[in-house]
Amino acid sequence: MAKKTKYKHLTLIIKFQIFALKGSEISIAEIAKQVEKDRSTIYREIKRNKGIDGYYFQEAQSKADKRNKQKKCKVKNLNVRSYQNC
Repeated sequence: MAKKTKYKHLTLIIKFQIFALKGSEISIAEIAKQVEKDRSTIYREIKRNKGIDGYYFQEAQSKADKRNKQKKCKVKNLNVRSYQNC
């Protein structure tokens, strides 16, 4: 039987570390080593949460919180088949 991987969200501390290291012109591969996450996770985090002026950890956390709230809202309202604002 295949082993199922359990994914965890990046913490605000790790997002801050990504922000600080990215500002230091360190490569994504080196950032991944320092925060002990896979390189693809770092690329995805930056791509998904980048704003107009680049990657900021506060904005990244805000976007993640908004996505999580929307996801919970859809699951909660699935039986009603309406996607109202929660």
